[in-house]
Amino acid sequence: MKIVIIGTGNVAWHLVNAIQQSTHRVIQLVNLHSHKVSSDFEKFNIPYAFLYTDIVLEADVYIIAISDKEIATLQLPILNNKQIVIHTSGIAEIELLKKYCVNFGCIYPVQTLTKGIPIDFTRVPLIIEASNMMAKEKCMDFALTLSPYVLYLSLHKRQVLHLAAVLVNNFTNQLFVEAKQLLDKESISFDLLKPLLSETISKLNQLHPLDAQTGPAKRNDVLTLLMHENLIEENSLLLQIYKLMTTAIQKQAKN
Repeated sequence: MKIVIIGTGNVAWHLVNAIQQSTHRVIQLVNLHSHKVSSDFEKFNIPYAFLYTDIVLEADVYIIAISDKEIATLQLPILNNKQIVIHTSGIAEIELLKKYCVNFGCIYPVQTLTKGIPIDFTRVPLIIEASNMMAKEKCMDFALTLSPYVLYLSLHKRQVLHLAAVLVNNFTNQLFVEAKQLLDKESISFDLLKPLLSETISKLNQLHPLDAQTGPAKRNDVLTLLMHENLIEENSLLLQIYKLMTTAIQKQAKN
């Protein structure tokens, strides 16, 4: 299939990288916010478009890989009934795309993606939704060429999954930031925590998250909890986070 990708962010970069390893071909990249080729995409050697009027009309699939807030205001050419337009958002309604054609849908990759850092895309779960049976088949067939882990979910379930992804990825990453800042002040290497982080994730392959929980909050070690709070008393935001997380762990442990 011939594919046009609208967007030049993290998701777009990884889609291009994955598609180029498949039987499909990206025939155009579209960046409506700039008039120059992003250096991150130069190695792919794909034609660029910078204007709405320059978007080619002969593609089979049009993939919108831009921020959620921009999807509603984006303007694309009207497509025919054999073409399909897809967004990659975890939360946006697919109905935002119905103004372009009858076949529209979503392929949401459940993964943290950063330009320039390749991943094995065949291990990425892809969540799809579609406007009709033909669109569903097109989304499913295309997604399966990129990853074997493809699941059809409703909008509500996709949004809940996106929320859960934010909790386990973005929120925990912010805790990594806070932990590194604590250690940096004492000239302690963050690398010392990496084996712990690896084991924390590894245990989830064998245990329910509740059973994997350890630490002073779960065992109600009041002296340790107070000591920790004293160490961060000058950082009111982190102290608040610490107390809230402690409360959540203790409440769950009692259930």
